[in-house]
Amino acid sequence: MWPMWIQIALLVVVSLVALAYFGLMAIVVYVVSAMSRMRMDVLEHEDLELAYQKALEIGLTQDWLEANDFVSVGAYRMDASIISATVLAWVHATDPRYICVYLIQDQVSIDIATEFDGERRSLTTATSLDGTMLPRHDESWMQALPDQPVDVLYDAHIAAESALVDQLRYRSTGGPVSFEESFMESARRQLAFVKQIPLWPLRAPIWYLTRKSRGRATVVEQISKRLARASFD
Repeated sequence: MWPMWIQIALLVVVSLVALAYFGLMAIVVYVVSAMSRMRMDVLEHEDLELAYQKALEIGLTQDWLEANDFVSVGAYRMDASIISATVLAWVHATDPRYICVYLIQDQVSIDIATEFDGERRSLTTATSLDGTMLPRHDESWMQALPDQPVDVLYDAHIAAESALVDQLRYRSTGGPVSFEESFMESARRQLAFVKQIPLWPLRAPIWYLTRKSRGRATVVEQISKRLARASFD
């Protein structure tokens, strides 16, 4: 039998771990619920100088956008209860690909996304690891390259697109996308996928603590691992 002081110490530690676990679970569940109510409003007259300045700082210059055939579709306010961001968006002139920049206070992040044939087939390349914390459908690919400029991000995204087409036989949907429709539908599909996982609220803290490290694997690396596993099945 352990001394009383050890038993009390263990009880305190277990209680603190349980409190932290369920506190984190409550936060993740609240964020997922908030994202379910997300809406995008077009910004027409607001001062967007800071947002565009941040875009310039990460390499999204007009010359770069024009050289890579991206066209501005405007600015939006993304509201999801506790989360509010200014979003700048550009769509590719001929391909089903878009870039969006999120500005939350003075923090900036980028997503580059492409749609493929099939309801769930998509690719996202991001500068933030936050999007990797929740499970995704096997056909919804994501990679994160934190703190990288847009040209590095874009090169990685195009390499991932090529790998999906060449190795997994994905096909383009063809033509430019509607940014608002594509963005909202992608978010809806992701949240629906998470919510259909059994006991997802209880598993959410484990995802939060473990999946960020996995998010640094490139899609090319992820495809190689999947094909390697398939060869042993």
